[in-house]
Amino acid sequence: MKLTTDATKRYTDKYYTAMQKFKHHQADNESTTEAAFKDLLFNISLDLNLTLLKTTGNQKNNNIVPDGIIKDDYFRVVGYWEAKDTYDNLDDEIYKKLKKGYPRINTIFEDTQQAVLYQDNSEFARYNLTKEDELIKLLVQFFNYKEPVYEQFRKAVEKFKENIGRLSEDFKDIIQKAKAEDKNFKTAVNEFLEVCKTSFHRDITESDVEDMLIQHLLTERIFRKVFDNPEFSTNNVIAIQLEKLVSILTKHSFNRAKFFENTNQYYIAIEEEAKQFDDFSEKQAFLNKIYEAFFQSYSKKNADKNGIVYTPQSVVKFMIKFTENVLQTEFDKSFASKGVNIIDPCTGTGNFVMEVLRNIKPKQLGYKYRNEIFANEILLLPYYVASANIEHYFYEATKQYEPFSNMVFTDTLELINNPYENAAQQKMAFFFNEANSERAKRELGSDLFVIIGNPPYNASQETEDQNNKNTKNHFKTGQDHR
Repeated sequence: MKLTTDATKRYTDKYYTAMQKFKHHQADNESTTEAAFKDLLFNISLDLNLTLLKTTGNQKNNNIVPDGIIKDDYFRVVGYWEAKDTYDNLDDEIYKKLKKGYPRINTIFEDTQQAVLYQDNSEFARYNLTKEDELIKLLVQFFNYKEPVYEQFRKAVEKFKENIGRLSEDFKDIIQKAKAEDKNFKTAVNEFLEVCKTSFHRDITESDVEDMLIQHLLTERIFRKVFDNPEFSTNNVIAIQLEKLVSILTKHSFNRAKFFENTNQYYIAIEEEAKQFDDFSEKQAFLNKIYEAFFQSYSKKNADKNGIVYTPQSVVKFMIKFTENVLQTEFDKSFASKGVNIIDPCTGTGNFVMEVLRNIKPKQLGYKYRNEIFANEILLLPYYVASANIEHYFYEATKQYEPFSNMVFTDTLELINNPYENAAQQKMAFFFNEANSERAKRELGSDLFVIIGNPPYNASQETEDQNNKNTKNHFKTGQDHR
C-alpha cells in the first residue's frame, strides 16, 4: 500500500494545528513538540498496516535509541525517526548520532523546522517543515521507500503463498500414485493412520495423514534453517516418523530436490530475511507470521475450523503476570515452585510456555523445563513451531541445547477422555512412536496445578452447506472449539 500526497494532507493539517497550540503555550522544547510529529507518524503507520514503536535500546548497542522505529507486519524495521530541539544545531546532532552508529537506511532527523532524510546510507534530501508541501514530500518519500533486499523478501513471500496451493496439489497426486503403485508406502501410511487414531484422535482420516506429510515437506526446511538446526528432522519425534514416510516415497515415486527446484528461491529469501533478526523474540514473531501466512494459503478452511488466531503477545504477558500473582497471593507459590506443574493444552506456537519460562530464574529453569511444564498441540505446523521456539529459547537462556521432552503431539481432550483404552492400542502407539507416547503418559501421570493458554476456537458455521464443523465430541456448548 502506497502513501499518496492527497492522503498525507489530512494528517499534516492535524500536525500543524497541534504545533500552533504548542506555539501558543510557548512550549517548543523537544519533549513537547515531538508528540505532534510522533502522532503524525503513528497515524500514517496505522493506515499503512505499520506500527510505530518507542525504542529502549537494542542488543548490539544501547547507545542507539532513536525516538521511534516503524515496523511492518513481519516485524522488520522499515524506518527510524529521531527528534531534536528546535534550538539545537541539527547538523551537529546528526553528526553525533551517526558517529554512534545510528541507522541510515531510512531515517528522519528533524527539529520541527527542518528535516533531513537518510536513505541507502547517505543523505537523500532536506525539507523545510514550516511548509506543508515540503512535509508532505518528506512523508511520501519516507513511507514509500522500499529497501531493495527486503522488497525481494516480500515478493518472495507472496510468490511462496501463491505456489503453496499448486505444490500441495502436485504432492497429493504423487501420494495417490504412490499408494496405488507402492505397497510398502501404502502399508506405512495405513500404519501411521492407525497410530494417529490411537495416539492423537479417533476421527483422524487418511486425508489428514496426507496433509501432515505435505505440511512437513513444505515447511520442514524453514524451521531447520531459521533456527539453524540442521538435525531438526532427526531430533523431532514427529518429524522422525514423517521422514520415514518420505524415505519410502523417495525410493520410487518422489525426487525431493527436483520437486522444489522452482521454489528454491523463495525458501532462500525467507531464510536470509530471518538472519536479520538478532533478538530471539523477534525471530519467533517472524516465524509465527510466516507460519500463519503459509497455513492460511495452504488451507483456509482448516485454518478457520481449527481456530488459528494467535493471542497478541501483550495479552500473553498479561495473562502470565496475572497467573503468577494469583499463585503468590492465593497459594504462596510461583511458576518456579517445585510441584507446580503447568500445562498449555492447545499451545499453538508455544508463546504461553515461553512466557512462563521467561518468568523463571536460570537456576530453576532446567528442572521446570524437564519435569513440570507440558504443552500439547494437534496441528502439525504449530507443533513444529512450538517445539523449535521453546527449545531455542531454552538454548538461548542456558547455552545448551536440550529437546523439550514434554511437548506432546496430541488432541488434549481426546487424550484426557480416552487415554489408551486397551493394551493393544497402547502397544501399537509405543511400537510406532514410543517417544511421543511416553510424553503423553508422563503428562497424564502429573498432578497439574496450572492450566494456562488460549484454546483455539471457531464460531459455529453459518449453514450446513459450509461442511466445516469442529470435532463433535468435544464441547457441547454454544460455541465450537477444536
